[in-house]
Amino acid sequence: MQVTSILGVIPRLSRKSCYQRVLYHSLHKKSIEGQFIQKRMIFISIITYGKKYNKYIDSKTHMVYYTICKEAIDMICEVSATILGLIQGYLAMLNKRSNWIFYMLQMIFLIVFSAFNNLYGDIVNNGIYLLMGVVGFVIWNNKTKEKKITKANKLERVIYVIIILVGTAFIYGILKTTDDPLPLLDAFTTVSSFVATYYMMKKKIDTWVIWFINDVFYAIEYFILPNQAIYLFLLNLIWTFMAVGSYINWRKLMKGDGING
Repeated sequence: MQVTSILGVIPRLSRKSCYQRVLYHSLHKKSIEGQFIQKRMIFISIITYGKKYNKYIDSKTHMVYYTICKEAIDMICEVSATILGLIQGYLAMLNKRSNWIFYMLQMIFLIVFSAFNNLYGDIVNNGIYLLMGVVGFVIWNNKTKEKKITKANKLERVIYVIIILVGTAFIYGILKTTDDPLPLLDAFTTVSSFVATYYMMKKKIDTWVIWFINDVFYAIEYFILPNQAIYLFLLNLIWTFMAVGSYINWRKLMKGDGING
């Protein structure tokens, strides 16, 4: 529409020059229409001119191109992490050792997503989880005694509550000096999910209580992010219900021998 009219009014200009002019005006136009035009024109220009296109774009256009790539990567990571997370959550609820495989794959996508959204706490968090996933897979070996589900005693509960509170305060002090958009939420979810993962490795039923609280705050974090992560928000929303189901199922298994594949 606007692009077509510009190309029609200035027939003597090369198509390449028209692209440059449209990009220039759309970069300085903050309306939704302007944003749509600049993204559309960059895709057309890249397809048309390939590598030569780099000679005709300024720093602002580079930023738009980066934004488009970032949005695509965010989408891929969100969808992949969501699918893997649902599979992992279901398998964990059934007390299946294979849940750790999907857990590790999910962590890889979440590390990339966190890096592109400046969630530094989550980058460290998910990196540690990736290693813990390997350990969890080994510990959950059917031949080990760790397969039995148990309950944390009073001392253990006091310890993990203190760790979550102190750890959140400490990490928040670090993250607030960075460009992390949500330092307090990032700090809390980082520490609480670390504790929850540890107790899941140890097959303590308390892990699902911690995960329930953690998933609620993770859902809030992803919902209010500047670049809203709707898929991860929905994933954590679903996980809050799965945490309840997992607690109920593990409680039943705990009354038996806890061996369930």
